Amino acid sequence: KHRSLVFAPGANERLSWANIEPHLEGLGPDDVVVVQAEIPPNALSAVAASLTVRHVPLFLDPAPPERVRRGHLAAAEVVPPDLVEAAQLVGRVPGSELGARLAARELLEVGARRVIIKTEASGALLADHGGMIQVPTLPVEVLDETGAGDVFIAALAVRRLEGADWEPSIRFANVASAL
Repeated sequence: KHRSLVFAPGANERLSWANIEPHLEGLGPDDVVVVQAEIPPNALSAVAASLTVRHVPLFLDPAPPERVRRGHLAAAEVVPPDLVEAAQLVGRVPGSELGARLAARELLEVGARRVIIKTEASGALLADHGGMIQVPTLPVEVLDETGAGDVFIAALAVRRLEGADWEPSIRFANVASAL
């Protein structure tokens, strides 16, 4: 299995709070904002602070993990890393499902409210301060992973906005990203 991602910094590095702030006007608790950590950490911190004050849920895609700060984790309603990102967020070597459980626990300990670790063929691990559950996914032949994480977080946000609980929202996101 070969996976290749290309990251070309540029436009995201120029994004500032002044660019973002006008787009948050009018948002409230019935909305959700999805943000990747590809924007400058200071801009992400400003977004997180603004959303916290407005009680707007933040869905934080922690890619790339080295840009994620503790305050970002604490401000997010949910953080859905893949196995590699989860390990990097807590300074571990990517590994087994046990490694995912340890990473999830550590992320909760440093302030995350809810973590959903995408565990590839076994689905996703949902962890919050109430416990952990593994949510299965459909078995599929992987042809191209490009965009699967983006689809997962978008589908998760849509189902949550529609009022679904976390587990059925994750099932929906698993199916959407598998497709």
